[in-house]
Amino acid sequence: MFFLILLVARAACAQTSGGMVAGNVVDEQGKPMEYATVAVLDAADSTYVAGGLTDAEGRFSVNVGRTFDGLMLRVTSMGYAEKYEALPLSGPVRMRQKSTALGEVTVTGARKYVKTNATGLTVSMEGNPLAKLGSAADAIRMMPMIDASGGGISVLGKGAPEIYVNNRKLRDRSELNRMSPEDIKSVDIITTPTAKYGSSVTSVIIIHTKKRNEGLAGIISGGGSQAEVASGWANADFSYMLANGLGFYVNGNVSNDGYKQDREYTEDSGGGILHTQTAGVYKGRSTSVNATAGGSYDFGESNSVGVRYEYSRTPKDNYHALSDILTRVDGEESAISSTNNVDGQSTRHYLNAYFAMKLGAKKNYELTADADYMYGTNGDNQLTEERVQTETDMIRTSNKAAYHLIATKANLSMDFGKVSIDLGGEYSHTTNRTGFASAVTDAAVTGAEDYVRQDLAGGYVDLVYSPNKHWTFIGGLRFEATSFDYFKDGSFVGNQSKSYTDWLPKAVVSYAGGDWRVTLSYGSNVYRPSYSMLNNNYTYVTHTSWETGNPLLLPSTPKTLSLGLTWKQTMLSASYIRRRHGVEYVYTYLPDERINLRSPVNLPSSDLFTVSLSHSMDIGFWHPMLQGTVSISNLSYGSPRQDYDKPLFVVGMQNRFDLPWGVYAYLTGSWMSKGHNNTYYFDDSASVSVILSKRFGNWSVNLYGNDVLGTWRQKHTSAMNGVSVLEYRKGASRQVMLTVRYTFKNKKTYKGKGTGSSEIQRF
Repeated sequence: MFFLILLVARAACAQTSGGMVAGNVVDEQGKPMEYATVAVLDAADSTYVAGGLTDAEGRFSVNVGRTFDGLMLRVTSMGYAEKYEALPLSGPVRMRQKSTALGEVTVTGARKYVKTNATGLTVSMEGNPLAKLGSAADAIRMMPMIDASGGGISVLGKGAPEIYVNNRKLRDRSELNRMSPEDIKSVDIITTPTAKYGSSVTSVIIIHTKKRNEGLAGIISGGGSQAEVASGWANADFSYMLANGLGFYVNGNVSNDGYKQDREYTEDSGGGILHTQTAGVYKGRSTSVNATAGGSYDFGESNSVGVRYEYSRTPKDNYHALSDILTRVDGEESAISSTNNVDGQSTRHYLNAYFAMKLGAKKNYELTADADYMYGTNGDNQLTEERVQTETDMIRTSNKAAYHLIATKANLSMDFGKVSIDLGGEYSHTTNRTGFASAVTDAAVTGAEDYVRQDLAGGYVDLVYSPNKHWTFIGGLRFEATSFDYFKDGSFVGNQSKSYTDWLPKAVVSYAGGDWRVTLSYGSNVYRPSYSMLNNNYTYVTHTSWETGNPLLLPSTPKTLSLGLTWKQTMLSASYIRRRHGVEYVYTYLPDERINLRSPVNLPSSDLFTVSLSHSMDIGFWHPMLQGTVSISNLSYGSPRQDYDKPLFVVGMQNRFDLPWGVYAYLTGSWMSKGHNNTYYFDDSASVSVILSKRFGNWSVNLYGNDVLGTWRQKHTSAMNGVSVLEYRKGASRQVMLTVRYTFKNKKTYKGKGTGSSEIQRF
């Protein structure tokens, strides 16, 4: 009797602590049922949360990672009627045999992997075919509300997202190319970030990884691609987890990437005085290594502490251009042959430590803290030779930079059922020292050194109120105080040193009923210029074009009002953005030097309207998704004044085909219209890509073809201040890539959140 009491107590504990659902399944005679399928579902829309199979004794144990509110249990087994139970369980699940016996049947269904919420949507990767793709980056590009038309990852109508892995800020996006999608449990795509995210964040992607098993686990992967030139990479990722919660992990990656493009630049300025046409072949080749090591200790139900060190180095980064230049200044024409070589290197050390603990009798308080330290250097040496008949001019430039970051952040989350609160603060101290030197044939060497120091302190509060299953109200406020000091050649420059105080409110109202959801949001942001925009370094671009920074830049402070509508698998988003002090690179003609100088400036205030639409369908083995965005602005700038108001459309269609023998095929097409993006006017372009994915046991093979028709072009014109520059790039888009991955067991990903997100981005 004592032994039975212990068993019952243990089962009850397993059902109520740590989000663990445990029990047993029996038939009508009370006999255990082996291999019954157990699934935990969201009671609101039957979305799959977690699941498993019963063992030989009919027992099961499923970790849902949350409380049981709004969840139910479904048990199925061939020959038995489907059974639903409320949670927590009050006893064994008793199954009943079906009254009718069926002959052979074929069942075809489509699992719902996408679920919307008040701030965006969540994509479940459990059983999702996207988990079989070559990398996490490939999987995310195929998700709703994601625009991958330019080869990167962008949220429709919201721009480039801030990306987290288990709430650790992703410092290097190439990590997504090394990450296996099989290790991902779910992905949150946040289109309406709250105040706890950085001041410059307009969208967020959070990758939640699966919990690792005890023992050794790892992923070994590699790939190669062929475009105009060949590239390749290899990655090894290992972790070891002890039964007491102590874990260790290491990662190593090496890559060798190259590209080759044909480029044309056409410059007209000075009222027809200057005309330069540059055409040539441009090549690049870089070798990079990345190594990560760390450890963590999980204790209690949801407590963890850990440390992580990452070393990144690019020992060789070479750029080579061979161009023919035809230039006319004051009616005199010259034909020039140009050779341009740039050799660069970079190194970065990054250390992160984190702490996470749940408190309170109901574990409804969570305290997290992170601390970051980062130090890095980068530099390049450029040599340009311009030959006119028998004469040769040599232009040498050198740029170098060294930066430091010290940052910390703490957050307290409190869950009171219908009300949840996030309260936190952060601090960062950054320095950035840049040096520049240049020399032209028979001229003295000129140079300068800039030093920038910044302290940023911020605090925030987010409150979420959900009175019922239909309504959600979110209110938040973020405060930031920034002190920015600028030094030129060791001397403090007062008029370029600034202090800012920013109050950034956020508000969201969301209503969900049936298959519908309506969300209205408002928010303020701050975009601080990158450090490369703030220095005085000069870089050679073409014979009559140079580029530099602008230490007088002000932060951009836009305000956004958005409306989101969701119906089943259709998502519509419309935004109005009031832009103030927007930053963009513009050209100015310098008559004394007879060059066009490209530098960043603050644009006049303007309005931007964007509308985005995503619609998914399931038609048998075919799963198409249509997406599109249109944006239009009323920006007016320059002397003479010029309007930049042509609408810009981006339309795409993604198709997944579930083929026999476990093969998945993806066919994606995208088209971008002519139109303005700030002061740039883009020509239209289109691209088609194909992916074939197949798994063989622990092996996964993916064959990827990008821009298979060779139709993608990068062509745009920048016209302002009496200067017109046309840039046309062709190549480096059409390629074939093969990725092979071997996985054993499940690996754990670091839980640290990382701090100083917006400041690291500026380096």
